[in-house]
Amino acid sequence: MKFSKKLRVMAAAIAMLTLSTAGAVTGTVAWFTANNVVNASGMQIQAEAENGIVIANETHTADSHWAVDVVASHNGGTNTFIPTSTANLSTWYHGLSDQADNGQHNVDYDTFGTFTITDGIGSATSTKHFSTSAKNVYLVNEFYVQASAKTAISGQDIFIEKIAITGNTNSAELDKSIRVGLMVDDSFKDIYAPLSGATTSYTVGGTGGTSVSAIDVSGANDSNKVCDNINIPAYTTNGASAIKFSVFVYFEGEDANHKSANIQNTLDTLALSFSLRNANHQA
Repeated sequence: MKFSKKLRVMAAAIAMLTLSTAGAVTGTVAWFTANNVVNASGMQIQAEAENGIVIANETHTADSHWAVDVVASHNGGTNTFIPTSTANLSTWYHGLSDQADNGQHNVDYDTFGTFTITDGIGSATSTKHFSTSAKNVYLVNEFYVQASAKTAISGQDIFIEKIAITGNTNSAELDKSIRVGLMVDDSFKDIYAPLSGATTSYTVGGTGGTSVSAIDVSGANDSNKVCDNINIPAYTTNGASAIKFSVFVYFEGEDANHKSANIQNTLDTLALSFSLRNANHQA
């Protein structure tokens, strides 16, 4: 043990001697760096905008109006709506059946003529049965969709999903005739049947009329594409370029469930909800 200790001391002494000799030859001695501050640079980072979509109702003049959840401007209030029929949300018909248990038997049809819109409710004056008073035909609301950031989203599909009707407890059979119609930027898209048991195939306007296939969306995970490979416009406060979705709610008189025999003492007030979703376009 003593030998090893002496060896280490001797080695250190030899090293010092060598360093001293080098200093004598060169005239300078190098010192080791012992700074306690080091520097690094050259990193760059940029925020990536996760650009989703936002929605507003008819009132969309301020940033606070745009959100991911919105309430419709018009709810129908205490108004009642007569059974009507349409294939394209443009031409509307009304009919009277001659049998209580068959609302489509020997129907006497009228085509609604003059329409007025009051607080989001479509009213029509018929030239025949309702010549003296207006009747509420449908409830309509407009919704507007745009990107959530000031950058447009290109190559997007938009789906309408989770179309749901609640409140169908007192007149459940009659309620099956409720329909939801959709227009996108004033172009007709589809008609949806939200409640299970609805008649989804029928003819509008009587003999020689237009065949309609309403889409059954009574399932929990219903999803239907309504916009294909479009650009969702960039966010602006007033939504000047936002996509307009017009949603119509009405009772389809051609549905077999819409008949006098299904009228109850207490009729339901029904409420509608739905979702809009965007996704990268898939061919």
